[in-house]
Amino acid sequence: MTQCARMVNCPVMTKITIEPAKQDIERLGVSVKTAAKMLDVSERTMWTLAKEQKIRTSRIGTRVIFSVESLREFVDGKQNVSTVTTGHSDKNIVE
Repeated sequence: MTQCARMVNCPVMTKITIEPAKQDIERLGVSVKTAAKMLDVSERTMWTLAKEQKIRTSRIGTRVIFSVESLREFVDGKQNVSTVTTGHSDKNIVE
């Protein structure tokens, strides 16, 4: 492949579409931001759930990863949890 093939304004090729390769990798863990979106709660609530050990987390360096399996178990009610204390008031997570 010539260098020209990678360049958008290449005189040899008029139009090039470069798309990133799709990765079909099952995610085992997600960030606090993604976990909060998945459960439709705040990031603060996610940190509370982690602190109370109601959702499993792992640490990779300085990052905290929330277990996708644990999130599913929490939503399915397999965790023995009915309320989460956020510091301001009790909020029902699983009914």
